[in-house]
Amino acid sequence: MELSGYDTLKNLLLKILHSFVKKDQKTPKKDLEIALKRKKEIDNANG
Repeated sequence: MELSGYDTLKNLLLKILHSFVKKDQKTPKKDLEIALKRKKEIDNANG
């Protein structure tokens, strides 16, 4: 993704759903489920 111009930066929204220290190549199922659940909650709240 390339960002150029003030408008692009102004409209960029970052949602941090869950953070953890990844020690293996595969994302732990529990952590993935937490992030997906929180994404769904945000999407539902924003209509």
